[in-house]
Amino acid sequence: MNTVAQLDSFVNNLLERVRCRPALGSVVRTLLGGIATAGSVVLSEVLRPQVQKEDLHAAEQRVSQALKNDIALDTLPDAYLDMVAEAASSLRFRTVDGSDLSKPAGRAFEYLDVVRDGSCKPRDRVVVGPNGVQPSAPPNPAASRQARNEGKRARRRKATSKTAEPARGAGRPRTVARAKTRKESKAERVKFPSSPALKKLGYWTVQIEAGNGTGDHLPLCQELFSTQDPAYLALGEDAWSTTYRLAIERVLAHLGPEGIWLLDRGFDDNSWLNWMHTNVEQSVIRMKSNRHVRPGTKHEKAMNVGRLAETLEARHTTKIRYVDKSTHEAKYRSIPFTWVPIWVDGVDHALYLIVAHTGRKRPLLLVTDHRPARPEDAGDMIQAYLERWGSEEVTRACKQLTGLERFRVRSFPAMRRLLWLAMIAVGIQSFMILTRPRLRRAMLDRAKEFIPKIRFVAYRIWRVVQEDLRRALEVRPHLFT
Repeated sequence: MNTVAQLDSFVNNLLERVRCRPALGSVVRTLLGGIATAGSVVLSEVLRPQVQKEDLHAAEQRVSQALKNDIALDTLPDAYLDMVAEAASSLRFRTVDGSDLSKPAGRAFEYLDVVRDGSCKPRDRVVVGPNGVQPSAPPNPAASRQARNEGKRARRRKATSKTAEPARGAGRPRTVARAKTRKESKAERVKFPSSPALKKLGYWTVQIEAGNGTGDHLPLCQELFSTQDPAYLALGEDAWSTTYRLAIERVLAHLGPEGIWLLDRGFDDNSWLNWMHTNVEQSVIRMKSNRHVRPGTKHEKAMNVGRLAETLEARHTTKIRYVDKSTHEAKYRSIPFTWVPIWVDGVDHALYLIVAHTGRKRPLLLVTDHRPARPEDAGDMIQAYLERWGSEEVTRACKQLTGLERFRVRSFPAMRRLLWLAMIAVGIQSFMILTRPRLRRAMLDRAKEFIPKIRFVAYRIWRVVQEDLRRALEVRPHLFT
């Protein structure tokens, strides 16, 4: 099959760049092919189609030990970036975003962290204290259902019953003690760089991908990290930003500074504005509405950027793309915008504020370090930032296509390497359809769907490749070894 042959050539190209020993190359080939075939990162599911039933446990142990102990696998990210660098350079935009992998029941995983997740239920909430990660309300397995219900009724009766007035001065010591206890418990908690929200167990990830704004995406980086990891703690007080910068520097080493880098409001910080200006060709960052800026020159009086946006007249218009949910077709609508030069205290270069009225309550505030030469240039930046949300499709696709949050390896190095392999399995297919347009058209013709034309084709391509790999494994059970 042409699809299987093309994938095999890309995997061979990757392994030549890694320059690993044959045994480790066999492990990499087995995992990449197995993840694409099974759509899972659970080792037993990855290996089951490739080995005999009586050999499954031994094969799983061999692969698990290689993921945990073989440091040669750490060269895979650089080998992959070196392989896709030319194709990624042809895509205009680079998107940096953060995500997470939730493991609400994974108490035994190494360096288990707390991640922000608005979808988790109250029973999944956790607290980080001096004894590590703990459930906020751990269940009592010894208590029977009848005893728990009786406890609820007792608390309800106590809350609704009228109690006698306490003696004079009797309530004050108890109130002071409670306040002191609450203050001490808050001081013991570990601070996390996220807004107050529901939190549950898991790990953080750094996601970087390249795109062209027309539906073509190529994942470049998927770096797992934990704030409980000693290597993370060794980075110091600025460990969160340093982790992101190290991931960006790894991509820059292979792709260079070219392109427009798109970042969300979490990167609206003086240190990030200066760092991006020094290291990349151009950056577009969404600005927080509570920022204070100096309009025009650095000598003007500072004012709130939200109020400044209200005083500016939107003299230009641009067309932005959206998808009609009833027909699933791409359409365009015009939005007004304008831009103005600004200075920010602590930033050593001029910035340009783009204010776009997208129809929401507040305008979209973008800041870039390149002056738009024409209204069309500023309009392109607005469209580029709106396309940044397309990177979330890539992150979601990696999670859904490979079952990323179902991984079972428990050591932190094994997790990082397995997640890189899962991203490479998705990235090789994206790389293939970018560099093989005829193969792309042939594969999409085979994908029978109700919606004829879509921009993001990763799901359809994955299903076609998965079907071809499964058929090939029926003929050659040792296809990947």
